[in-house]
Amino acid sequence: YEVVVEIKDKTNYTWVDGTQDNLAFVFVISKMTPQMISEPTFSSVYAGQKLSAVEISGGSMSVAGEFSWENPNFTLANGENSVRIIFTPDNFENCNVWVGNATVVATQITLTFASNNDALGYVSTQELSVDYGTVLSVSDDNLFIGGATVTALPRVFEDVFVSFTSWTNAVAGLITAPITITANFEIAGIIA
Repeated sequence: YEVVVEIKDKTNYTWVDGTQDNLAFVFVISKMTPQMISEPTFSSVYAGQKLSAVEISGGSMSVAGEFSWENPNFTLANGENSVRIIFTPDNFENCNVWVGNATVVATQITLTFASNNDALGYVSTQELSVDYGTVLSVSDDNLFIGGATVTALPRVFEDVFVSFTSWTNAVAGLITAPITITANFEIAGIIA
C-alpha cells in the first residue's frame, strides 16, 4: 500500500527539512497466521484404512476455516501414526494456511473364532487381529485370512483332536469390521 502526504497550505508551511514536496510512504500488510485455540479430535479408525477415513471434529483456530489432511491417501499402520493436518482459513486472502502435526491411533480389527459342538457341550474361543481390508475366504470348509489357512484355532479338550466341518459368518470378501466366526466341529480322535 502507498500513502501520499501533501502540504495543503504551502504558503505558510514546510516540512522540517524546508521542502514542500509530497511525501510517499509504502507499507506492506502481511498475512496473519492463525493460532490454534483448541485441538480437534479424530474418529476411530482401523489399521490399513486411508487417512481420509478419519473424520476431524471440533477444534478451533483464531479465525474461521476448515481442517483437512495433508496426505489423505496415507495408509495407517497399527498404533500411533504421525500425520500432518492443514487448516485453511475462510479468508485466505488475508490469512495464511496453517499446517501442524497430529497423531492418529489406528487399531486392528478383531476376529473372534468360536468353535463349538453343542451336542457335547464344548465351546472355545480365540481372537485374531488383522488389518482393515484383509481378505477372508472359505473353500472346502477351509478358512483363509489374507491367503493363509486358519489352523490355529484352540483345542477344545486336551485329550481330543477336532476337525472343523463348517463355518458360520465366514463371508468371503474384505474384512472391514469386527466379526465372530463360528466353526462346528466333530471329534476326530483321542490323543493317546
